[in-house]
Amino acid sequence: MNTNTKKFKPNLRAVPVTSSIADAISGGYGDLTELRDEVRDIVDNAPEGLADSQRIQTLGETADELDNYADSEPDVPSEGIYESLKDAPAHWTENRLKSRSRSRATRRDEAVTMLQAAVDGIQQWMDDQVEAKADADVSDAQQLMGDVQEAIDSAEGVEFPGMFG
Repeated sequence: MNTNTKKFKPNLRAVPVTSSIADAISGGYGDLTELRDEVRDIVDNAPEGLADSQRIQTLGETADELDNYADSEPDVPSEGIYESLKDAPAHWTENRLKSRSRSRATRRDEAVTMLQAAVDGIQQWMDDQVEAKADADVSDAQQLMGDVQEAIDSAEGVEFPGMFG
């Protein structure tokens, strides 16, 4: 038995992140917008012979799906009871690669992680409001949470085919 084998060490470093709910939403939507623009550019500039390929068609569908949410970042309510919502914390862990290049799917997953942290933060904020005042009206926060969750669900369903697929 060879005892000199090296154990596999992932090239990732987990970094805890805390941000405001508003910044997490803005960051997640911003990343989805960048991905949409990048993919749309590939589709729009595909050479004539490749424009009808399965890869370009799938990327076109991905860009179309991201279009539904990329430029539609919801506003975080900030009046009355909601004054503390935009600054409420959102927590997540980023897995930072030691190398600089990250796949489109990885960048999408990072955006989804930020948005999910915002949803979790909104839920915690709503729970705190209801605990403090049983009849607290948190309907705007529920709407925001639903809007962000829709974007998450949409983003999780898009595909980024490789160069040869």
